[in-house]
Amino acid sequence: VQPHDTDAVLRILPGYPVRSWELASATPDIELPPGIATVEEVEWVNKPVYDALYMQGEQSNALYYRKRAGTAGDKPAPMAVHALLVHADAAAQRAIAELSDTGRQVAQKLTLPVLPQTGIIRPGQLLRYTDDADVVRTGVVRGVGVQAGAARIEQTLEVQAHE
Repeated sequence: VQPHDTDAVLRILPGYPVRSWELASATPDIELPPGIATVEEVEWVNKPVYDALYMQGEQSNALYYRKRAGTAGDKPAPMAVHALLVHADAAAQRAIAELSDTGRQVAQKLTLPVLPQTGIIRPGQLLRYTDDADVVRTGVVRGVGVQAGAARIEQTLEVQAHE
């Protein structure tokens, strides 16, 4: 949930704007030039690799199944049961979120100036950047903090990327 800057409007954003296995080829919202960001923290996370998901609504007899295209669907995630699983479209979105949050991931904190070309980079945006190991990554911004000093405004981004 993201508030609008000036209007009384809330935006509901997907957990993954694109499937995690499509991040590397996705067109980023923002591409940072190499060397502009400093990597402050790196945390590697290894999660089970799933390629299928069964889902059911709490008050519904409808059972939904989704699998990652191009896979056998033989590594199902634990079943998801939720009150909002009342339509196939909701199940499709839930499957994207569940199946995207698998496998080897890296959470990085990047510090960079607030640039005129980017402004404050918001959670939910796709960001392409070069990390401290000179690896070009595309990830989802999960959080942002802004610090203002006497001569400079900086932002610290929490970015989730996948291998």
